[in-house]
Amino acid sequence: MADLPLFPFVLREADEDDPVALGFRDQAPLVRAVTEEGTEAWVALTYETARQVITDPRMSRPAAFAPRAPRTTPAQAAPEMLPSLDGAEHARVRRLMVKALSPAAQERQRPAIRQLVGKLLDGFTDKPLDLLASFLTPLPVTVICQLYGAPEQDWDRFAQWAEHIQRTTSFTAVEIMESAAELEKYGYDLVKLKRERPGEDFTTDLIRVRDGDAGLSDAEIVQNLLMILVAANDASLKEMAVCFTALLKRPKHYTWLVAHPDAVRTAVEELVRFSRLSRSGLPIRIAQEDVEIGGQRIRTGEGVIPLHHLAHRDASVFAEPDTLDLTRREAARHLGFGGGAHYCTGAPLARVMMQEALAGLVNRFPTLRLAVPWEDLEWQEGGLLRSPKTIPVEW
Repeated sequence: MADLPLFPFVLREADEDDPVALGFRDQAPLVRAVTEEGTEAWVALTYETARQVITDPRMSRPAAFAPRAPRTTPAQAAPEMLPSLDGAEHARVRRLMVKALSPAAQERQRPAIRQLVGKLLDGFTDKPLDLLASFLTPLPVTVICQLYGAPEQDWDRFAQWAEHIQRTTSFTAVEIMESAAELEKYGYDLVKLKRERPGEDFTTDLIRVRDGDAGLSDAEIVQNLLMILVAANDASLKEMAVCFTALLKRPKHYTWLVAHPDAVRTAVEELVRFSRLSRSGLPIRIAQEDVEIGGQRIRTGEGVIPLHHLAHRDASVFAEPDTLDLTRREAARHLGFGGGAHYCTGAPLARVMMQEALAGLVNRFPTLRLAVPWEDLEWQEGGLLRSPKTIPVEW
């Protein structure tokens, strides 16, 4: 183990690239490493190997939660959450959730999201302004509250709970556990409310969806609502933070997008491809039988980490992959939302939110720019997902 490189390979969150991993990829499509959790695992470095890891049914995501499984984080998941499920049970819960969280259903959320974006941008009066605190932080949690049909008077409580649970370095373990317990209790109260008074919202849809005679239990509904709130809120916030910062670092690209607002949807896909969100890639998968990946035999019980930001710089899939190209036709082939059976159920909502946020910025603030040199931005260190601490902007 002492001779293996330490994973993650990225040393500074400010770095857009991962030069150490690129060096390993020059030698082989996979590399053996030891994680910060002290376990050995393979790291998939090419598009083809990363895609196989996340789509091959022999590579299990829930198996990573087993007590002695290789892992990259100490995180666990509740038994009813999608990440904890595999096989037929995963397919059943996912099938029911996707019925309620389909692309068509999320398109119906677009007018409300556009209205919320406009309301937040109306508050842009002081210059310079922190785009992260004033816009990107309140947007996803408010969108999720609207999606769930939570009463508006409870939205601030949702935001506080999510903040406590996600920013573990800022709060004590007791505060985090108390917030998680309060949030779970509120989830059951919300499901009870929607059973008594159904609405036009995601919680009601989850209660109504059926697969034959079977629906989702209250526990399955609540745990997956919590998963979306905590995971999707944090991921959406930081995805927008790294993507929009990467765009503002390149003023000519932002100016081009102002002149071509119809390109926003393609630009979002390319920004997700281009921007490194995580040091550690997508969640580790565990081989349930011997599997060959990239010419390497992965033995039963071994873990493989799909390093998707390396996959996104694979020239065999993306032409001139180190270049940000807002017109890139193949951009949507990115693995930013995973793939296979565990493809992110919240991807349609994340896309709509990012599209509306970016469209709102370029339409309302055509001269938006960073208020400090990009090199002076401070980045959060040590988290699962990458994000600057602040994004000072002016216009």
